[in-house]
Amino acid sequence: MKEKKNIPNGSKTIKKEITKKNKLMFAFSILFSLITSVFSIATALILMNLINIASNGTIQELNNLLKICALYIVAFLIISWINKYFRHNFYQKAMNNLKEYYIQNVLKSNINRLNLDKTSKYISVISNDYSSIETNYLEAILTLIQSTFLFILGLVVMIVLNIPMFLCVLITSFFPMVVSIIFSPKVSKAELKVANKNEIFLANLKDILLGFPIIKSFQAETRLGKIFI
Repeated sequence: MKEKKNIPNGSKTIKKEITKKNKLMFAFSILFSLITSVFSIATALILMNLINIASNGTIQELNNLLKICALYIVAFLIISWINKYFRHNFYQKAMNNLKEYYIQNVLKSNINRLNLDKTSKYISVISNDYSSIETNYLEAILTLIQSTFLFILGLVVMIVLNIPMFLCVLITSFFPMVVSIIFSPKVSKAELKVANKNEIFLANLKDILLGFPIIKSFQAETRLGKIFI
């Protein structure tokens, strides 16, 4: 019978585990990320009005805008704190789900499988691969959603305020997309290469620690250090 894989490297498995008993936190994280995007657009509009009023407005208009700015800053700080709170809890629960899934599958493996596999492979998954998942997958999901919404909202505002500026921004925005499409496969290969090197590093480190008494007895520290590094 074919052995079930221990490492949750499939995208479907990862998506399932990160949202397991975590859908509410994920939803709130998305919601407050979108609200933060609205505040970012509002910041630009407030600054634009502030410049216009400072140039051509009255003292009364400036005072009214400053009062709005004060309320806006307080609201922005509160929303930012709530956004970080939900994001942090979403990340923490998602990573705990993945680690629990991984450990449970390792414990279900038979003895022969664990003896055949390198211990460093399992350590590398927990110490390195999961950190990569948190940075390049979990954080990227919310960042992508927030950036996409901010981009669309910004374009709508620019259409209303200045159509020529909208066209310029629309044209220049395609350049980062092209660069991303070109280099995305290379980045994926580089990440896989780094993960493999981390596994080899941990395997070598484990061998050194297990054979440390022998290394000391033969006074091979310097030579081994050069080979290892």
